[in-house]
Amino acid sequence: MADKPQPHFLFITYPMQSHINPSLNLAKHIAATTGTAITFSTTVFTHRRMFSSTPNSDKGFNDGLITYLPFSDGFDEEGYKRGSMDANEYRSIFRINSKRNVSILVKELTAGDRPVTCMIHTIFLNWVVEIAGEHGIPSVLYWIQAASVFATELFEFLDEEQEGKKRVVLMNTFHEWETDALASVSADIETIPIGLLPKQTNSSSSYLFKEDEKKYME
Repeated sequence: MADKPQPHFLFITYPMQSHINPSLNLAKHIAATTGTAITFSTTVFTHRRMFSSTPNSDKGFNDGLITYLPFSDGFDEEGYKRGSMDANEYRSIFRINSKRNVSILVKELTAGDRPVTCMIHTIFLNWVVEIAGEHGIPSVLYWIQAASVFATELFEFLDEEQEGKKRVVLMNTFHEWETDALASVSADIETIPIGLLPKQTNSSSSYLFKEDEKKYME
């Protein structure tokens, strides 16, 4: 009988500051409190900005807690620039390239004796569900907005997600804050409110823009 693989969560995160910060904080919280192996992945362009001072970071980088491995969305050198192409065209290219390369990443992790046991993704990346299904891996959506927003846009979520499977959604809220909104979600979706997590690090690696050295924002 084969040994059960150790827990290994693969975070797939949309390349925006507002998605990276909460996702990375959750990843660090899980790693720090449970010892679970975590791989954090976003696009190559965004990954390079996160680790601009780290040589050859594209090949993988470990900060002692999390392993960072990027995937290509087809915009590695300059990222997506608004106005450079139609938004629908960008989303199509992004989806095709990202889906293919994240699937390759999962295979490479398995080949390297680090099989993924769960995939966690943010919004706009519902194709991760398909990849997880193809590899026989459970997947979880990390909803970084309020539960009331999820309840309002539930029909869009259900249209895009695979039907016939009970979905698990981690909610960035407390049950006491949004009791009615959580109760209104379909029984086909298991919502898990995880509250506001304590910040795990003061590292600037998750910031995509130059830090305000004069602290004007404080």
